[in-house]
Amino acid sequence: MKYSKWLTETYPQLENVSDVRVQNYIKQAKDDTKKVRFVLGIFTLVLSALMGYAIGYLIARYSSFGMVERFAAILLYALLIGFLPQKFEQRLVKNRITQVVAS
Repeated sequence: MKYSKWLTETYPQLENVSDVRVQNYIKQAKDDTKKVRFVLGIFTLVLSALMGYAIGYLIARYSSFGMVERFAAILLYALLIGFLPQKFEQRLVKNRITQVVAS
């Protein structure tokens, strides 16, 4: 995500500030949230393994699943593992950037 673009749109007064300062805000926010983002990555890995196992088990156990049900299960899995952790991480960094700029 382009945090610099989001930051200048959210805080118009930062348009006149140098790009180095804006990038420092972003770097500080990412550094401050490094541990939480790492834990989020581990959680995502564990969740993907468990979900993959559960989906594989359910599809194997109930072989009467049609193509639509299989596709829906795989799509749900991809959504949970690909989309949600990324959005959570972006929101986490944005909140921290907001705190850094406010201080």
